[in-house]
Amino acid sequence: MAVDPYAMCPCGNGKKLKFCCGDLAADIEKIHAMIEGDQPRAALRHVEQLLAKHAGREPLLDLKVTVQFALDEFDAAGETVEAFLKAAPKSPTAHAQHAILLAARDGGRAAVVPLQQAIALVETDMPRRVLEAIGSVGQALLVEGNVVAARAHLWLYQGVSGQQDTRALQLLMRLNQVAGLPLPLRDHLYLHPAPEGHPGQTDHDRAQWYAGSGRWLPAAQAFDALCGSYPDEPTFAYNRGLLYGWLGETGRFVTGLHAFAAGDVPEEDAVEAEAIAQLLDPAMKDEPIDVVRIAYPIADEEKLVDRLASDQRVAKYEVNPEEFAEADGPPPRSAYLLLDKPLPASGWKDEGDAITRDEVPSIVGFLSHYGRQTDRAERLELVIDKNNDFEKYTSLLAEAADGSLGEAEAETRVGESDAAEQALSWRWHFPPDTPPAHRRKLLGEQRRDAILNQWPETPRRSLGGKSPREAAADPSLRVPLAAAVLLLEQGTNNHRYADAFAELRGLLGLPAPAPIDPAVEDVEQLPLGRVPRLKIEAVDDEQLVQLYRRAMMAGAAAAVAHTAREAVRRPSLAERLPPREAYQRLIGQEDDTPTALALVEEARAASDAASESNAIWDLLELELHVVEGAPEEANRLLQHLRAEHIEEPGVAEQLYQLLYALGATPDAVPAGAAADPAPPMPGLAPAPGAEPAAAGAGKIWTPQGESGGGGGKLWTPS
Repeated sequence: MAVDPYAMCPCGNGKKLKFCCGDLAADIEKIHAMIEGDQPRAALRHVEQLLAKHAGREPLLDLKVTVQFALDEFDAAGETVEAFLKAAPKSPTAHAQHAILLAARDGGRAAVVPLQQAIALVETDMPRRVLEAIGSVGQALLVEGNVVAARAHLWLYQGVSGQQDTRALQLLMRLNQVAGLPLPLRDHLYLHPAPEGHPGQTDHDRAQWYAGSGRWLPAAQAFDALCGSYPDEPTFAYNRGLLYGWLGETGRFVTGLHAFAAGDVPEEDAVEAEAIAQLLDPAMKDEPIDVVRIAYPIADEEKLVDRLASDQRVAKYEVNPEEFAEADGPPPRSAYLLLDKPLPASGWKDEGDAITRDEVPSIVGFLSHYGRQTDRAERLELVIDKNNDFEKYTSLLAEAADGSLGEAEAETRVGESDAAEQALSWRWHFPPDTPPAHRRKLLGEQRRDAILNQWPETPRRSLGGKSPREAAADPSLRVPLAAAVLLLEQGTNNHRYADAFAELRGLLGLPAPAPIDPAVEDVEQLPLGRVPRLKIEAVDDEQLVQLYRRAMMAGAAAAVAHTAREAVRRPSLAERLPPREAYQRLIGQEDDTPTALALVEEARAASDAASESNAIWDLLELELHVVEGAPEEANRLLQHLRAEHIEEPGVAEQLYQLLYALGATPDAVPAGAAADPAPPMPGLAPAPGAEPAAAGAGKIWTPQGESGGGGGKLWTPS
């Protein structure tokens, strides 16, 4: 790799290489060639030889640390970083390398202050190593589950690197799309402007300038002084808290949120701040319910297998070997679902009516039957929530096994959930022939019942141990109660139940959120949770595109639907926000089949008007008919696709993938809906297609739970 003598010197002093360390240019080029040629040991030896001649030279110390990182020699790298800081205490690159070392060795939180020291020393252009440190610290914070600080660092990285390097943006998108991360933690969090005419405005604006350049520590310290001078100004408390949140100090962020919510601010702003505090404050985390695994020795294996096969409170569950890939030992011979009541033979009753909610059994446990192993006898393992019904359901298993099991062995804790989460999540198991439309109807009824009847009776720590219905009678809990309702409303899929939340607010004496006029509100910084109330027809094209992109980035389903619906009405946006993309989003989020089919017709008409192929809409309609169990319509679409579109690029492949995913073949579209998707173990997230728990109801998502989340490896842009 040729080294440009007019590029910035690697030592980060702001000078060109030619005018700073030109005498080392050839050697630096040689070292880079060794690194790129996968010869890190040779590169390290060469650097050490050069340092023996040119002790303390910053580019050489920087290269030595980088090579030691690549070799995972962190102890040696620590010694080099120490020498680097001693030789060049005002070098942003030296402090950046210190931050990278700490992020890899001790975690993101430990690396924040050294990174801030590096950023504070940058005078003009940011040295590459400082940018790398921002990415490394952001990645480490994400692995630790410090979502607020991780997002801030990754956004800073993206803002500095621009479109040349989008890895931070991709990581943010992955974070936002993971189920369970509540919307308020996926949205941008902005510093508030100073109250107009406030005597502290000049100092406030200076602190905001620091913050805008990534100097969050001096900005936070400036707000410390402002809060000391103006202790009753909630805006300063919020901004100070947010800056400390970006610096990884979640506790100080929570303190600022509570102070802001208790201040003289618009109620909606107070409620949103309190909602974020409820998500992040450990003191507001509800008492967890343990999820446990219990092993039972098998006394009579043949009898057990017969009993499990014949008892309608036990349903066979097809084992996916991948689910047990990480486990020690072989997968189970067979697996079953333990149900709270017998599974009806059919989704239809004798008189021709479909089953009711009360007749649908719930999954209360997950059973795994293991054969004899070298060090263990045959056993049956039960994974179950240890809640108030624990004894009831373990007794149910004993009754179903009818003496074929021995005494239970010691319990092993494998996870946790909470009571509020359980009030809003359920794991139903339908008879296979239950019509999809009827399943959706029952799920909708259950969701409304949970919102209006079950959740209001569940005590919450965020409400001082009171239930929402009890808190409604306490004026001091008005903002925390409204915040709890907001978090519930913004949970996964809950945006589809706007009428239920309007009724819930009425029951609890809370005001109905008002429509938002874009002439009054700052649309650019409008929280995504408010977007569905925005008078969208009054938003200009530029604002609409930006809102749509923000909503897409954050995975804010209700905001995406609201903006996409308006976008397809505007021919002026056809190039910037193509109707094809907007309609795909709308159809993909719609769970009412007739409404989805109507959108498909709209999309088809738009494609015809633009002289585009409508094969994509035929494929979407085919999928809807297959899932809905409409074989005649599905076969009609299948024949149409074969006759009209099969030769178009990609159509045959998409058709095959669709039919394969649906369990169909080109010659045999199933007449009924597929069986229920494999349910999760108790205490874990619901399977696709099942009713999920409300986001924010309990645990905060942490990246350790996601495969490929980064582990502890050092992440530096190349």
